[in-house]
Amino acid sequence: MAATRGGSVGTEERDDYAYTGLHAYVLVHDVSATTQDPDRNASKFIRQLQDMSRPEGPVTAAVELAGTFKGLVHLRLDDGDVNGIQDQLAEALWDGVTHELAYEGPVYMGPTKS
Repeated sequence: MAATRGGSVGTEERDDYAYTGLHAYVLVHDVSATTQDPDRNASKFIRQLQDMSRPEGPVTAAVELAGTFKGLVHLRLDDGDVNGIQDQLAEALWDGVTHELAYEGPVYMGPTKS
């Protein structure tokens, strides 16, 4: 989905970062409150990640969903190392978040960027 920044929340701009590195799509099932944030829920968690998003990552986009999954988060790391994604998910921010992962990459671009 090609879009420009400033569009709807959760859309990503297509740039060099979209086709490089290792990408992981985190399907968020549920978000529990924590001792540090007793009011936390899926909406608050997704908004927090939206505030952190940058084209280069590690969080490039986050969108709230209705249905089986409460959110979708796109992570990207330069190094192409699955351990880097796992390290991101081991941070305290992800405590109490149940999720599934789908990996893509690394994707390489040729000299014509196609």
